Amino acid sequence: MSAEPIDRSSTAIIGRPNISKERRLQPFTAVDLERMGSDSWFEIVQGQLYETWPLGFDTAVAMSKLNRSLSNHVRKQRLGLVVAGAGFVMERDPDTVIAPRGAFISCDRLSDDNAPDGYFPGEPDLAIETASPLDTLVDLERKRNVYMRLPVRLLWWIYSEPQTASVHVPGKPDRHLSDSDFLDGESIVPGFSIRIAELFDY
Repeated sequence: MSAEPIDRSSTAIIGRPNISKERRLQPFTAVDLERMGSDSWFEIVQGQLYETWPLGFDTAVAMSKLNRSLSNHVRKQRLGLVVAGAGFVMERDPDTVIAPRGAFISCDRLSDDNAPDGYFPGEPDLAIETASPLDTLVDLERKRNVYMRLPVRLLWWIYSEPQTASVHVPGKPDRHLSDSDFLDGESIVPGFSIRIAELFDY
């Protein structure tokens, strides 16, 4: 994986909006991102637009199993909602909008209608992130910096090679887990636990 930033602005991809280099130099907002449509694979960090990319197969399987298991537990316990790929407006003026690979929102932060109109206004209680084969070290460092600056209550990073995970809780040292360890929902998703190796067993 290269540590150098890659200029993909001139790459033509079917179904994605054609955004000029000149427009990319201007601040983007959450509204701008919504207007691009559901086929747009972008996030915004302090007004700057960045591409996000599809996952590799092994990682996609692991994320699907994790999100499904987490959702089943959350629904059974009536703890809130689990979503995958939803946009969260983490800050305004300039806007930061991220779309974790998985996220949990507790009941007490949801409206009576169960969902806001558009992106969720705020951070998730739990964010789940992983890397695409197309992500550079620069891409990953930018995302980590967002979570350091705008922390969520619980953050899981899932890695497919090797099959490990890291856990970040604000104010505490990061914990690095092997495939024999368990991801634990702690006080954020009480009662949830899954062995990391199980995510990659298919």
